[in-house]
Amino acid sequence: MLRELALMGGSPHGARPKVRLNLDPVTDAASTAEDAPGTPWLVKFPGQGENPEVCAIEYLYAEMARLAEIPMPATRFFALADDLTAFGIERFDRVDGMRVPVHTVSGLAHADFRHPTLDYLSVLRLTRLLTADEREVLQMYRRCVFNVVFHNRDDHSKNLSFLMQRSGWWCVTPGYDLTFNEGPGGYHQMDVCGEAMRIERSHLLDLASKAGLGRKDALAVIDQVCEAAGHFPAAAGNMPIRPSTWAHISAKVARSRQWVGTRT
Repeated sequence: MLRELALMGGSPHGARPKVRLNLDPVTDAASTAEDAPGTPWLVKFPGQGENPEVCAIEYLYAEMARLAEIPMPATRFFALADDLTAFGIERFDRVDGMRVPVHTVSGLAHADFRHPTLDYLSVLRLTRLLTADEREVLQMYRRCVFNVVFHNRDDHSKNLSFLMQRSGWWCVTPGYDLTFNEGPGGYHQMDVCGEAMRIERSHLLDLASKAGLGRKDALAVIDQVCEAAGHFPAAAGNMPIRPSTWAHISAKVARSRQWVGTRT
């Protein structure tokens, strides 16, 4: 099923082809029928001209996010026939067949995510305003630190969202669209206290201070994410990533980790 969907190209929406389907955890059967057994998943395929390794990289980043204590839905890497690959992530906006309200940061702020109209400080303040929960503010701060350390510079405001809970309160969604990305011109889509290229520990601590987060909590988050990055080489394991690609990614992550991990 997945191979056929990959060959058809999936949905044209987004940067990469994707398809929505139900995946049965018992039989591993996949179906695009809404009433099919299983749970709703989003499966992404390499875009035109992309190497199949992009799906392995996104899977690896999901594993790193878990190590960094970012809640993640179930994820899978699919090695299909004829060198085709796919990355699957269980949908968090569907529960028991019902749609769960989700609000992106860009939608909530009426901001065009294609342009750098928001920074991370604005996102943290928006998180406090919407959730009224300091734990959620700290979790959003963790997303910022993760994006910085793991060189995910496709960190625009549509890639951060909020999820409505059954209680009616909002929380930060599980992680999604986390992967290595150089960003436009090498810059992060959102800056950290005016810096979007070489973000260091001092910038992240300044961000926490301006956002009203305690220094102790901020340091704990920074150290936890940097510690997760230390497991990056081992986690790659036997993932089908070209040596040249891996050397490039690991060097970028190591440099970011050094900048953020250096104590001031």
